[in-house]
Amino acid sequence: MKTMSTLPIIVNDPGYNLFQRSLIKRAFEEVKSCRKDNKARIVSFLTLRKKIISVGINDEYKTSPQAKKYFGAKLHAEFRCIKKRQYKIKDYSNMSIYNVRLNRQNEVVCSKPCNLCLGEILIRGIRKIYYTSYCGSFEKMII
Repeated sequence: MKTMSTLPIIVNDPGYNLFQRSLIKRAFEEVKSCRKDNKARIVSFLTLRKKIISVGINDEYKTSPQAKKYFGAKLHAEFRCIKKRQYKIKDYSNMSIYNVRLNRQNEVVCSKPCNLCLGEILIRGIRKIYYTSYCGSFEKMII
């Protein structure tokens, strides 16, 4: 069993570029700083020219639009990432958003945005959306 003190093995994959490796390492550190019983281990990064502008991480419990109706406004990582900077950023069109999800074994797994988050991303004008896939690599969403 891996401990939270080790980096995911997939980070050493030669298919990642340097920036993507740094995002995965940063996601690992963000998840490590959360409570141990955190079930949702998704981290979103809002970036501009490969510089991180904002970081968002899921609430400690998985949420869906239906769950929000019954349990209150718990936000997904994408929403948190955008909402942190919503009053400071006027134009999102040159920005990118990256989603990284780590499972309990600290492996990179699929983190495709849900329809609600995708809608918020598109409303803001962000057209470059990257997420980790089931095979652990980054995929670019075609819009």
